[in-house]
Amino acid sequence: IDLSQVEWRTAGELSGDTMILDEVNNGVDQHVATVRELMELEFNGKDDPQSYKNRNHAKTFNFRMIFGGTEWGYHLDVNMPKFGLTKWREVIKRFWKKYYGLNNFHNKNIQHVIQNGWICTKTGRKYVFDKCLEEDGDKVYSYNQIKNRLIQGTAAELIALMGVIIRRGMVKKECKSKMIITVHDSIVFDIVKGEEDYIKWLSLTTAKSLREYIKSYWGIEWDVMLDGEFEIGKNYKELTEVKIDQKCEEVVNG
Repeated sequence: IDLSQVEWRTAGELSGDTMILDEVNNGVDQHVATVRELMELEFNGKDDPQSYKNRNHAKTFNFRMIFGGTEWGYHLDVNMPKFGLTKWREVIKRFWKKYYGLNNFHNKNIQHVIQNGWICTKTGRKYVFDKCLEEDGDKVYSYNQIKNRLIQGTAAELIALMGVIIRRGMVKKECKSKMIITVHDSIVFDIVKGEEDYIKWLSLTTAKSLREYIKSYWGIEWDVMLDGEFEIGKNYKELTEVKIDQKCEEVVNG
C-alpha cells in the first residue's frame, strides 16, 4: 500500500497552501499542470512517450522544490530537461508564485529555527537543529534540512499511523499474512493466499479514512485529502495496481 503523494500533500497541509489544497482535493494532476504552466512543455496524454517523460520530469521537479531545489541542481542533472540556467530560474520563480503559501511556510520555519534552534510538528514531535560548518569557517543552519524535517517527519508519522491501524485490522481478522517492511511512503506485506482481498480492502479503506484517524489520535483537523494505491505481485519488482472490486466487498462483508 502506497500513501499517494504523501510528501506533497503533507507540504500542502502543513503550509496551508490554498493552491495545493485546491488541486489535490479537486483531483488536479499537479505534475501535468507543472509541465504545461511552469515548464511550458507539451502534455498530450500519458500514452504519448514524450508527454509521459515530461510528466516524470515535472514530478521530480515538484518533489525537489518542496525541499529546496535550485536552478543549478536542475541544470546539472542530465536526467532533467536541458534548460539553461535562465529558463530554470523562470520555472522556479513561477513555482513559488503559484505555491506562495508553501514558500511563506518555509521562510517562517527557517526564521523560527534561526531564533530558537528547534521546531515542532503538529503532532508534538520536536526537531533540534545543529549548525553546519561552512567552507569559510562560519556555522549556519541548513535551510534544506529545516524544509525537509517538518514535512518528511510528519509524512513518516502518517505512514506509521496507517500501519498501526492496518495491523489492528489484521489481528482482529486473525490474518496469517505479515506486514514486513516500510519503504519510503509504502507498507509491504507478505500475503497468504486467500487473504489478498481483505488486505487490499483494509489497506485502501484505511488510507482513505486516515484523516479521521489523524483527528482521533492527534486532534488535528487534516484538510488535504489522503488516499492510497495498492499493488500486488509475486515479488516487489513485479507489481500490478489493483482496486476494491465486487469480489473484494463480498469477501469483507462475507
